[in-house]
Amino acid sequence: KDDLEVFWASGAALFVDSDAWNEVGGLDEDFFAHMEEIDLCWRLKNRGLKVGVCGSSNVYHLGGGTLDKSSPEKVFLNFRNNLVLLLKNKEGVSVLFTLRRMVLDGVAALRFLIRGEFKYFFSVFRSHLSFYTMILSTLRKRKIEKEARKNCPPNLIGFFNSSIIVAYFIKGIRKFSDIER
Repeated sequence: KDDLEVFWASGAALFVDSDAWNEVGGLDEDFFAHMEEIDLCWRLKNRGLKVGVCGSSNVYHLGGGTLDKSSPEKVFLNFRNNLVLLLKNKEGVSVLFTLRRMVLDGVAALRFLIRGEFKYFFSVFRSHLSFYTMILSTLRKRKIEKEARKNCPPNLIGFFNSSIIVAYFIKGIRKFSDIER
């Protein structure tokens, strides 16, 4: 088991240097229970810092401790927080990337509707409404991240700059280790 630099690490086993934590302002309160650690790691990487995995460690984590796997609130937070995460942190034409993600969310919502999973369909719908109310504050935070990238080049080691959907559904890739990076 090797130590490895990654793009983000699970919040279930995350250690952060206090100077780096203070530099990025810690966890963003706009995120709750989902993706807050991804946002934190992305902001660290925007400042050229490293995120790593200690391959020899063992971590035991009870998943679903905050929200059950089948919770509509979990679906809501996953969809909403992902949109906020992308708009806030993705360099370049993030607005177009976010719009593409919104279309894919619509496909997922339609799938929930067809399967009769109405509570999940409404969770996706509600996530978009919530995201719309957060756009202006997220754009202000995006500006901060853009400035951070100007001060030093971002560290994109571990960033998968392709579509995981294409990899999974079209290329048939089922394991992370099979993804070309």
